[in-house]
Amino acid sequence: ADSILPNGSRDTIMYFITDGRPTAYVDGSGNTVNLPDNAASWLNATNEAIPVVNSIYAKGVKIIGVGASDSNGMFVSTYLDALLGGNSQGSSFSNLQSDLDRQV
Repeated sequence: ADSILPNGSRDTIMYFITDGRPTAYVDGSGNTVNLPDNAASWLNATNEAIPVVNSIYAKGVKIIGVGASDSNGMFVSTYLDALLGGNSQGSSFSNLQSDLDRQV
């Protein structure tokens, strides 16, 4: 995503939508690296993505993180907050309506 953004795009807003369980990343050669679906992999994929997110922020782009999972919303908030520096809101699908009601 970083490579398609022009420099000085301060009016650009990027939406990052996720289930909160990062299981893949793009390496320095542009190859997708798929990981097992477990906590160690989620941490690894998140850490790989942080420099890309920082580069996007450095261009002045705002990122809005949207996460929902079919299980515990903790997955969403833990990894999405780490990736976006806390600029996120997470919920489970089953609790989405009540979580949104509390935010309004």
